[in-house]
Amino acid sequence: MKNIIYQELRKVFVSPVIASLLIIFTVYNIFLIYDHSFFRDEIAVVNEVIGIYGTDITPDSIAAFENEYDSALENLNVLAQKKLSKTYQDASSFFTDISTDSNQTFTEAELTVASKAIVFEMYLDEMNGIGDTYEKLDLKRTAESEIANYNLSGEAAESVRKTFSQLETRKAEMIENGEHQTLFFHGKTYMLHTFLFRNLLKAILIEALILSVLAAAYINTYEFENKTHFITYSTKRGRKLAVDKLIASFTTSMSMTTFLIAFAMVCYFSVFNYSNVWNVPISSYFNAEFKFPYISWFELNFAEYFGLCILLLYICQLFFAAIAFVLSIFIKNSYLVFVVFLLVWGMAVMIPGLVPLDSNLLFTTRLNPFTLVNNPHLWFMAWGAFRVKFQEITTVGIWSFILLAGLFISLARFKKQNIY
Repeated sequence: MKNIIYQELRKVFVSPVIASLLIIFTVYNIFLIYDHSFFRDEIAVVNEVIGIYGTDITPDSIAAFENEYDSALENLNVLAQKKLSKTYQDASSFFTDISTDSNQTFTEAELTVASKAIVFEMYLDEMNGIGDTYEKLDLKRTAESEIANYNLSGEAAESVRKTFSQLETRKAEMIENGEHQTLFFHGKTYMLHTFLFRNLLKAILIEALILSVLAAAYINTYEFENKTHFITYSTKRGRKLAVDKLIASFTTSMSMTTFLIAFAMVCYFSVFNYSNVWNVPISSYFNAEFKFPYISWFELNFAEYFGLCILLLYICQLFFAAIAFVLSIFIKNSYLVFVVFLLVWGMAVMIPGLVPLDSNLLFTTRLNPFTLVNNPHLWFMAWGAFRVKFQEITTVGIWSFILLAGLFISLARFKKQNIY
């Protein structure tokens, strides 16, 4: 059995199409990271500051930040006097001037000195107002705004109100725990949450999906496409090979997904230093990138949130490989399997838009792995009308049952299927 699975895996990895795609996707991910690395020095400064002063925002840490800012601004003015023959009351004015003055050039070391001042200034501008921001966050009003925005009514509108009522409880818990009063990379400036989880992780999701589906279809249709199925499936082991192919499909999916994740994340965390923020709550005020802050449904730090997202990514790939395997039981052409898979994906995304706006089916029809792929940066987050608590867990539970049943039925059908 092990030798059979090994041979199935070998077929995939020597396939020019899959090997080429794996290389192309890896290169693209590296390009994506380095194209976004222009503020890596500022991120390093923030990480260093958090390492010195800790993650919690307190009166003492604010006072320390003010002292550091005064010192950094003084160093910036020494540089400004030397280069521009003037001084500044704040760091932002300095950066405004140098961005419009093409006649002055600064070395990397000089810009690092200036960056330290702008970083402290950026955080001090908002530190004292964090508590007020969350106190003024009117979730009932937000719920009604979401209902009006999507023109919801009936039980759908009531479900949205219930979701935001649960979020009100979560907000109170978050404030009590002080999750929001913590230092993190400045979301509105750097938008690293969006980049890491929506841009990079979503790219990996789609890439791994393509590879998983192609590999599962290729493994299961190989004999039919090469006209060797008459010999292969008439042997003593015969139809039982389908189980080996299923295991090989899952193994291939996990292997390629691991390769994509590992390569991309090693590059990402080499460029952006997160060494001092792994234990910062993901619901930190400074992680917010838009008017409505990120609030996770559960108390999670960055490391826990990142780990859950990676785990969910793996589970999604198993689901996609399983769907492709089921399709390949009925369709004996690997590329046609991929096309049908895309059609299923399109239907899964379109169906919620066809549901009446007063029905809870608006939420039920979104409980599928294809919808999960759309917004990985919002996994386990409260956001908008359709991000309900336990959405990811419920989706995994439902689709685990559906696909286990589908695999069992497909394997049973294949044993009796006419291959001639």
